[in-house]
Amino acid sequence: MLGHVLFISYHEIALGAGHQSNDMVAQKDYAVIGDQMLYLVEEGNLDTMLTEVVRLEEVPEALIRLSERHVKGKIVAKLK
Repeated sequence: MLGHVLFISYHEIALGAGHQSNDMVAQKDYAVIGDQMLYLVEEGNLDTMLTEVVRLEEVPEALIRLSERHVKGKIVAKLK
């Protein structure tokens, strides 16, 4: 698939439906999926697309950059 990139996002697994319906089987499945994704990240087989880590006070500026599409990847706010 040259020229085509596939990105997997945990939130695309419809987390809300499993939690809102109180579906314990779905919630356990989400936990397994989350563990598997974290393992892939740890092993270097899944790119987190982390571009930048900002302090809490830098979040407004970071959100502006994101909204203007000046960032390729993810920005994470460090709370402590």
